[in-house]
Amino acid sequence: MKKIRPNNDVTKYTGLSKSLYQNLPNLLKEATKLIKEPHEKDLVLLATLVLLSNIIRVSGIYDSRRIFPNLFLFITAKASAGKGVLKWVKILGDEIHKELELKYKVQILEYKQLEDKSNIEKPTRETFFIPGNASLSAMIRQLTINNGYGVIVESEADTLNVAMKNDWGNLSELFRKAYEFESISQLRADVNNSFEIDAPRLSIVITGTQNQLLDFIPSVENGLFSRFMFMEFPLIKTWKNVFANKVDFYTHYNDIAKQLLKVYKNNNKCLNVSLSSEQEDKFHVKFSTYQSQHDALLGEDVISSIRRIGNMHFRICMLLTGLRYHENKSQGETAICTDKDFEIANEIIIYLLDNLRNIYGYIPTVQKATKNLNLKQALLYDALDTNFSFFNITEESKKLGIAYSTAENYLRMFRKIKLVEKLEHGKYCKIKI
Repeated sequence: MKKIRPNNDVTKYTGLSKSLYQNLPNLLKEATKLIKEPHEKDLVLLATLVLLSNIIRVSGIYDSRRIFPNLFLFITAKASAGKGVLKWVKILGDEIHKELELKYKVQILEYKQLEDKSNIEKPTRETFFIPGNASLSAMIRQLTINNGYGVIVESEADTLNVAMKNDWGNLSELFRKAYEFESISQLRADVNNSFEIDAPRLSIVITGTQNQLLDFIPSVENGLFSRFMFMEFPLIKTWKNVFANKVDFYTHYNDIAKQLLKVYKNNNKCLNVSLSSEQEDKFHVKFSTYQSQHDALLGEDVISSIRRIGNMHFRICMLLTGLRYHENKSQGETAICTDKDFEIANEIIIYLLDNLRNIYGYIPTVQKATKNLNLKQALLYDALDTNFSFFNITEESKKLGIAYSTAENYLRMFRKIKLVEKLEHGKYCKIKI
């Protein structure tokens, strides 16, 4: 049974500072300046960063590999709490989406006018947004057409939850791989439905209630948990003056969308971003502290989240640097993050850590598969890969000082309690819990 932490209605919200907003790149200032409620302003900022992570072409080296700025965000709150401002963020990508649609219409018209189509491939429809209810096959196909790029913006988490539970395939695995920029492939007998994406660049924003979050990510051990930024805020009881702001938000956000279309069309190269040596030292000290604090507070299961939040910090640094680069019409292929943007990213990260602790309070911690095993049984089980052979069992047993006959008994027990299944003679795999 799902355990929901009480979420008392309160009227206070502690979010990002006013000084942070004063120091943002101009485009982010424009995207957030009309939003007056602090929690709505923070939502728009974080969601805009996610959207921009699919527009601003930047990359950098983190932990010995090249990464890109793409981010995943889940915003959770009660109905009518203010999640609806996400619609303004989605408008920011509309002009790009329309431009790609127009491009396709022109291409398909030219294709239809050709008398000889034998050596010409039929044009495919590239998109900026990808619907959250797409099947696994459809999502992989669209990402392939988009050269690996795509943005999912869903104001109702249930749209994705239905897709995740469907027989269409493992969307969770696709999201997990996309976050790490791992290759995604789909092989079918039909060549036209076989695809491979190298280093996908997927960005995701989802809003939902606590129950919808639990349906989407049922436990902290779920691989999606550590890959998402989380934002949570209460239902603000103060009545909002709906006539206080006379500005037409649609016009304002459409104007910004047109600016972003220009940025998108001028993306001729990928800016390589790095931190200064002083920033790298600060980063190491900060995250060593964050990890120790959260390990002591929440236990070792949170470590993977802290480590990925470090990765998110660098992604946000890259994004802010890329925005300044476009804003200043800079030249060159490399840039170092400014101290100002490094500290902006750090404040956002501290805010995300606060939210992570809140979310961690009601996301269940699944009991380990090895909870009923003794120490040697658990060590042997954990030492095995997902797919392993009987030879692997005997080799790992030797290292642990476990006798051959005992190892055989352990394997039989693993199968009996459904931790392991036999694939064929001498070959086994762990059963996903």
